[in-house]
Amino acid sequence: MKDIEIKRRIKTVIESHPKRTKDVASAIGITSAYLSSILTGKQGVSALVYKGLHDLGVNINWLISGEGPMWREEYENQLIQLSQELEIQKDWLHDKDELIRFYRQENESLKNERPRGILSK
Repeated sequence: MKDIEIKRRIKTVIESHPKRTKDVASAIGITSAYLSSILTGKQGVSALVYKGLHDLGVNINWLISGEGPMWREEYENQLIQLSQELEIQKDWLHDKDELIRFYRQENESLKNERPRGILSK
């Protein structure tokens, strides 16, 4: 089942790529006949094909699992965006901790001060 899914995704890559099928095959380092035999199920997907598809810009995680975007650049951009969002949240949490420390210190100093009023002398 997994091989069928991977072959289907390879076909999706070929259909969405601006080059012709034989040019895609050449770009990933195989012949168009070998690519055809992969797509028809006569041949399995070799490490050379995975590497060639990676070099072509395909997100191998998507190719194997179907998760994430098809193109590696989109996947890397998502990771960068997620990293930036996590950094913002980390900064926010740090600021929140600083604010909590400040208010605790203020509260302690208020507890330690004697109230000044009419009766205190």
